[in-house]
Amino acid sequence: MDAFRFAPELFEHRGRVMDELEAHDFSWLSHYSSVDCLHDLYGIEGCGIKERADAVSILRLLTRLFPTWKPG
Repeated sequence: MDAFRFAPELFEHRGRVMDELEAHDFSWLSHYSSVDCLHDLYGIEGCGIKERADAVSILRLLTRLFPTWKPG
């Protein structure tokens, strides 16, 4: 982990994630509060997911979008 790392391409990934969430009927502020870039870990974080079933579905979607990334 590099606390000072900045990876601008994560913003493209973030946009892609938000587009895919919308395409799969997950609405911002209804189903989740944000999608954040984790530069230090080189990853994406979905925040504020209210329902466990939604979290499981979103996790599945993200692992399909980024098969080489490890969920955590």
